[in-house]
Amino acid sequence: MKLNHLNLTITDVKAIVDFLVKYFGLQIGNTRGNAFAALFDDGGLVLTLMKGNQVGYPNTLHIGFIQESEDRVNEINQRMKDDGFDAYLVPVLKYLTILR
Repeated sequence: MKLNHLNLTITDVKAIVDFLVKYFGLQIGNTRGNAFAALFDDGGLVLTLMKGNQVGYPNTLHIGFIQESEDRVNEINQRMKDDGFDAYLVPVLKYLTILR
């Protein structure tokens, strides 16, 4: 069995779509303005994003994206830092985990 679908409720769908496309290469499947987006990856993931006004997740919630090498993880990490993102990125083996 393989988990292949996840829905996240967020406050700014467009901003998160832009982020995931730019840094992790997800492809946009469908959007409805800033209310909904469906994203896909080459491994069969379907990530849906829905706009919500009152969004809350536990502080320990995190999402990991498997990369082909630790060098690739470090490259993405550096690009994000260069673009002004705070260093909440943790390269662990071949995963890049985004922490809140």
